[in-house]
Amino acid sequence: MRAVDRGAGANPTAARRQRSQASDLRRTVRLFRRFSGSRRVYVLGFVLLALEAGTAVVEPYPIAYLIDFLQGARPELHYLGAQAVLGSVRNDTIFLLTSAVILIAAVNSAADSFTEICMARGGRSLGYSLRVTMYAHLQRLPLGYHDKRRTGDVITRVTGDVLVIEDFVVKSLSNILGSLMVLVGSFVFLLLQSWSVALVALVVVPFLVLASNHYSRRIKSAARTQRDREGDLASTAQEMLSSIRLVQSHGRGTVDLDTFSAQTGQSMFASLRAANIQAEFSFVIALIEAVAIVSVIWMGLWLVDNGLITIGTLVLFILLLQNMFKPARKIVSEWYKIGNVFASVERVDDLLDREVTVTDRPDAVAAPPLQGRLSLRHVSFTYPAEHSDGSAATARPPVLRDVDVDVEPGEVVALVGSSGAGKSTIAQLVPRLYDPDSGAVLVDGLDVRSLTLASLRQQVSLVLQDTILLSGTVAENIGYGVDSPSREDVEAAARMANAHDFIMALPDGYETALGERGSTLSGGQRQRIAIARAFMRRAPILILDEPTTGLDTESAQTVIDALRHLIRGTTTIVISHDPDLVRCADRVLVVSDGRLVESGAAGAPATTTSVRPPARRPALPPGPANSELGEELASRLPGLHLALDEDLVAQRVGESLVGSTHRTCSVSAGSFWLREDGSCSLRYAVRVADAAGVVSDHVLLARVHDDAAASRAYLDGQVRPLLGRRAADSPWSVPAAVLPEAALTLHGFPSDPDLPTLRQAMSPRTVATLAGSHPGEAAPSVEVVHHPRTGPCVLRYGIPGGTNGRDCTDAADRREVVDGTGRTLYGKVYPDPRRGEAVEGLLRALGESPAGRDGRFPRPTLYAPRLRLLVTQALGGEPAIPALLASVLSTPLTADHWRDTEALRTAVRAAGEALAVLHGSDVATAPVHTARAEQEVLRRDLELVAGCWPGTAHRVLASSAALLVEPPESPAVVLSHGDFTPAQVLLDGGAAALVDLDTVCWADAALDLGRFTAHLELLASRYGGQAGRALVRDLVRSFLDAYGAVDRRTATAAAASERIAFYRSASLTRSALNACRQLKEHRLALALSLLESSPGGRADL
Repeated sequence: MRAVDRGAGANPTAARRQRSQASDLRRTVRLFRRFSGSRRVYVLGFVLLALEAGTAVVEPYPIAYLIDFLQGARPELHYLGAQAVLGSVRNDTIFLLTSAVILIAAVNSAADSFTEICMARGGRSLGYSLRVTMYAHLQRLPLGYHDKRRTGDVITRVTGDVLVIEDFVVKSLSNILGSLMVLVGSFVFLLLQSWSVALVALVVVPFLVLASNHYSRRIKSAARTQRDREGDLASTAQEMLSSIRLVQSHGRGTVDLDTFSAQTGQSMFASLRAANIQAEFSFVIALIEAVAIVSVIWMGLWLVDNGLITIGTLVLFILLLQNMFKPARKIVSEWYKIGNVFASVERVDDLLDREVTVTDRPDAVAAPPLQGRLSLRHVSFTYPAEHSDGSAATARPPVLRDVDVDVEPGEVVALVGSSGAGKSTIAQLVPRLYDPDSGAVLVDGLDVRSLTLASLRQQVSLVLQDTILLSGTVAENIGYGVDSPSREDVEAAARMANAHDFIMALPDGYETALGERGSTLSGGQRQRIAIARAFMRRAPILILDEPTTGLDTESAQTVIDALRHLIRGTTTIVISHDPDLVRCADRVLVVSDGRLVESGAAGAPATTTSVRPPARRPALPPGPANSELGEELASRLPGLHLALDEDLVAQRVGESLVGSTHRTCSVSAGSFWLREDGSCSLRYAVRVADAAGVVSDHVLLARVHDDAAASRAYLDGQVRPLLGRRAADSPWSVPAAVLPEAALTLHGFPSDPDLPTLRQAMSPRTVATLAGSHPGEAAPSVEVVHHPRTGPCVLRYGIPGGTNGRDCTDAADRREVVDGTGRTLYGKVYPDPRRGEAVEGLLRALGESPAGRDGRFPRPTLYAPRLRLLVTQALGGEPAIPALLASVLSTPLTADHWRDTEALRTAVRAAGEALAVLHGSDVATAPVHTARAEQEVLRRDLELVAGCWPGTAHRVLASSAALLVEPPESPAVVLSHGDFTPAQVLLDGGAAALVDLDTVCWADAALDLGRFTAHLELLASRYGGQAGRALVRDLVRSFLDAYGAVDRRTATAAAASERIAFYRSASLTRSALNACRQLKEHRLALALSLLESSPGGRADL
């Protein structure tokens, strides 16, 4: 037998196009020729079929001759002139003719039997070759294919569709080919006997062809539908069985049964449709046969009456015609199988035609024993995008961008960062589960693409979050991946993985048979078996991808203890959000938006990136210049594309701004904002190295205009007046510059035309004066906490003990800042000096109220009018609601999950109670904000967005049109926060404090209630999708209940669902419009989905 062809084709795209143009028959023949194995058995089968057909054609002739002989129309038959043997020549003739009938029947039956044997051997060999090739091909297909395809459908292709092809060869092919031979042979024999009768039979052929073509198309369509329905049915059954615990625990058995029942019904109806078409086909063929036989009988009678033929010949004609239609009926009975096999061949061919993207190069060599040195050289990667049929889809945004890192042999490196940042992708490139789009992955200095896949992967071990255990014994699972493991090695590996004790407690110890996927073991036990498997291989490179996720504290600690032994002396990549596991690393790399943005030792602040960013570095959304929003904005601002070309900007920064003693390492763009004047502001995080190689991070503020002239005017009119003298340690030789080709103005932070006093507020002299420092005392510190696109900038001052703070601009306003022990103060620099003064008065009034004495609001320390700087004391607590919400929506259903859920409800209720306290205050003068004012803000923002993105603005307007008609009537106004979101609530134990009171106004209480609700929904949708939306309904109810429980006034406000819904929708609309201005398509999609889920812009609260 020929070796099985395991190739997938040199050019799968061309093959797919060629396949789509080929007929079903050509595709089937091509598949049979490729996988048929030895052709000798088919040749022999064909010869036997020809013999069987020949005997079937001549079988009526002895009978016809006998009839004519008995009527005297045929001569006697002699034994070569010999004397009669049976007493008379008549008896001898009858004996010869009847013997011929027996001999022909015997030869026909023998040929048929041997044909079945040949076809069985050929069909089973074909099925074997197909299954083995498909199995091998599935192992080599990219992970993206397996992620998209339903497992049950793939299994049906490998088993069910191959069985259809195999059974067709074994049971149907011989019937169809033999019937065709009989049909042709009978017609030729009839033509030799009488051309006129043959002509009558020939007239029937066009009707047979027309009927066959008509019904073959319908049968194939029905067969394809039937096979697809069977694939869906298998997928549903497989999914249910693999997730039976989820089905039973959620009580979804009845619902899933209804789904399965509906799919079974569809499969049944598809089968019945095929059977109905087959029955119609049989009826039509029978009708044509009857008409043809009647026609031949009438013509034969005419020929008999005219003495042209004998009665025996007429009988022969009828039998021959029946012989012609007998195979026709057999072909009809097998025709639906042709439709089935065409459909199955198409599904099998579709799988085999999928491109294997990661293969061995022709010159690949086996990997030598590796030391474990890993290097990624400027690696960029984008997951391939394709539809389920294999056709190309719209390109996805890059997942990794210019990643460059080295890992020494035996070093343990942890990758941390938010979900989707690219951590797991980096790890998957090492064993070549994917190949990078650009750059190279090196092991011991060798490009992994120069090594054979098998030899590379033998030296890489993985311990994954989703532990995969196979059906078999515990020992077999531990020894998987090692040839002939000894029992001693298996037990030693289990001991090192802290698994030996629980394995011995199993009914049969190491010989205990595990259920599918190890479902009879706990998560921690499964993970320890996976670690034992890694101990068995002792590969020089180890990848740990979230190995403790979903485990309780005790199990996680046991797993970590085992991992400490496993990683010792092994080059290890750790991907985890577990601080205990991250602390095992020698070095921590922070991954953000596909880039390595920070590196540090374990335990340094970098390890906290998954919870809170280590530094406020502007982050660029994936591909903003190539996004739909970015493309439309670039049509108005042609320089935007160049401004977002980070390599070009880095080069220009090095040429225009950086001094000769420094060099530009990298530039990252972010914080986009479309301004009211049509320009676009953004920021660059710039990494610079000095002559000694010391690296420092800096921020450049930038603005893109319509043309270079506008950029120069902006530089000269607004930027230059703010620029101070160059600091000694500044890397900028020039403080500002214009890149004319991009109409881009660049200048160093903290010079900011929107906040003209920010630079002074951050200067060391000002900070020292504010703190009342004297020469020789410890210098105070200042850092930026939040520099928003618009509005005040938040600063954090570290004031040493023993100093007094004063207003540096007016000695008469000097006030005590600290108590001698040192503390942290917060400052806000305002664009408008009057706003800062108003906020100071408000905070002082609130601080003197009963609610303020409880510490629910910031306490002002001083206000410096010339600096537009308001300094307040630090409040205890953290904005815990967003972090808790993210934790609840990302944590499995463990004790930690329920604990965090209850803590989240408590936090939301505390927010409601704190807001009620503010609404009950009556101590301040503040502007009034009405529903009509809210409408005016929306109209202004809509007009701005429509100028750049008319389609998006139209969609936003369609979702929120009800907001711009007559607004709801507002009751008496209360002192409102004005921009109340979960981030404005600090929680310290059970107490809640409100911050960012710059937007305080007199307004309907529903303004704060609706805005908080909207932002809570946005956060929940961002972290949890539909699951988040289900949770948020309960949180909103807890928030409103806590708010309404304070007194009768708040109870009335909490029940005003129509007004709350109005402000909720208004807040979502503003979020959508702001997302456009920030080029954040994902945030825009979230806001629009929430708006569109509430018809007319109103929510059912």
